[in-house]
Amino acid sequence: MARFRVSFTGLIITVLCASMMDPSAAFALKDHTRDGWMVGFSMGAGPGKFKEASTGAESTSETGGVVGLRVGRNIHPLVVLGAEMHLWNRTEKTFGFGETAESDFTFLNLALTGTYYPAGPATPLGGLYLRGGIATSTVESEVTTGDISLSFSEDGWGLLLGGGYELRLKSKFALGAGVSFSRLSIGGDLFDSARYMGYGLVSTAV
Repeated sequence: MARFRVSFTGLIITVLCASMMDPSAAFALKDHTRDGWMVGFSMGAGPGKFKEASTGAESTSETGGVVGLRVGRNIHPLVVLGAEMHLWNRTEKTFGFGETAESDFTFLNLALTGTYYPAGPATPLGGLYLRGGIATSTVESEVTTGDISLSFSEDGWGLLLGGGYELRLKSKFALGAGVSFSRLSIGGDLFDSARYMGYGLVSTAV
């Protein structure tokens, strides 16, 4: 898998666009009617860490970029079933002995998810959601020093949990904020497990 780097430029642009909206229109209550297919995108940041397989030692918790892309279809006015790609990425640089070493870590979950909206679509809390799913997981690392690059990748299974609130700005578009937690169980030769959290903006088109 090619190295993935998260740019926060898109996040900043999204925040600016949201702030320039007419407040009276942005915060007008609109029904969270859900009928048919939905697509969603999220971007933010959060802490992540991994556990080594050989020693059982855990890495320090470091902040990385988090992105998610999902598609789903409602099977009930309050329930959506779908699939989601959820990814955490961090790149670190270390300096020593005249060389610059770059370490890139990527945690990836490809999950089957269920999203539950506990409140009715016509209520002020209609944008509140809870999400959970099971996933196939991948932990990747790449270390580059000068012209030498070493890559490692191990697979396992994972768990994805999340929740948040979507503000329905238009009849077919919602923007909100959410939090997520991902656990990756690898059991490989290098990585035993990994986990990360994400906080950021969430958008949904229906």
